[in-house]
Amino acid sequence: MKGKAERADQPLSGSAVAVLVSSGFEETEMTEVQRALLKAGAAIQIVAPDQGLVNGWHGKSWGHFFPVDRQIGSVRLVVLNAKVKGRAVSGPEDIKPAAEEIGARWSEDTVSVDGTLVTAQSAEDLSGFVGQVLKVFTDAFQVKKAA
Repeated sequence: MKGKAERADQPLSGSAVAVLVSSGFEETEMTEVQRALLKAGAAIQIVAPDQGLVNGWHGKSWGHFFPVDRQIGSVRLVVLNAKVKGRAVSGPEDIKPAAEEIGARWSEDTVSVDGTLVTAQSAEDLSGFVGQVLKVFTDAFQVKKAA
């Protein structure tokens, strides 16, 4: 019976989630999401354009190094860009032109959810972002398991 209770506490058990970062990412923005996904039972893989390690930015200086599980090439990043075409995204105002250039619809929402794409305006929205990521991924994983 204990196993069933543990699985209820870990709705993402058996799922794999890729976290896409590159050196210079805001460390807490990645680690808070990573921590919540791990607690929910997901297996996390760090995906980056860099090989080996990526270096986070923490406060006003470089933070920790994180091992890269899979390297993603620039060709694959073009595919990623295609995934946001026509979809709602939010983020810092300075990325709005780039987002619109690749075909995204800009959202003024602090946290924007469009299907399985979850974006946020800033780190100040981190708790709302993490909550939405967990909800979207859990819902999607439960649908996949039921199929």
